[in-house]
Amino acid sequence: MEETARKIARRIVDDAGREVDARYEQARLDGYRDGIALFVDVLIGETTQLSQTYAAQLARERDAIARDVEMLFTDTETVNALIEEYLGVKDRETDQPVSVHLPRWCRLDPCEVDRLQANSGRRLALSPSPNDRLVIGHGPFSLSFTPAAASTQVCARMQRGARGPGADITAKMVAALLSRAQQTEEKESP
Repeated sequence: MEETARKIARRIVDDAGREVDARYEQARLDGYRDGIALFVDVLIGETTQLSQTYAAQLARERDAIARDVEMLFTDTETVNALIEEYLGVKDRETDQPVSVHLPRWCRLDPCEVDRLQANSGRRLALSPSPNDRLVIGHGPFSLSFTPAAASTQVCARMQRGARGPGADITAKMVAALLSRAQQTEEKESP
């Protein structure tokens, strides 16, 4: 009987040892699983926060760029440059004055107008624009430019172009600005 009691006791101790080992292994696996689940939850939360922070910062940067571009486009020096470029390219052999419809925000310096006329040998006929568009033209060709719309388009083109590798933002901005200088029929100008 003593022998039987020992065998039963040994079996109980062995079973208890196996049960302890099994529970220890299960607890270890549960700990790994719970730790990994916690890590993934924290990683997802931090990645989401980082993504939201990045998106907010990007939106602020885009807004700042849009404001800067619109300020550039509403600068009188930009208008001078556009007039000068137009005078240098379009029908230099005509006597017809180049009409310039100036938006309310544009204040051309009379000395600058004289300089533009003297350098190009062309007359400028200045008049107020009935809207916020700068229109430069003569005959069937005109350049029409609205700073707010142009700055929005430039920023959108810059954003699309900036996604490509090695994007040259300056080149994209110039290309977008030049795309706004469209030839239109004179009847479309103010």
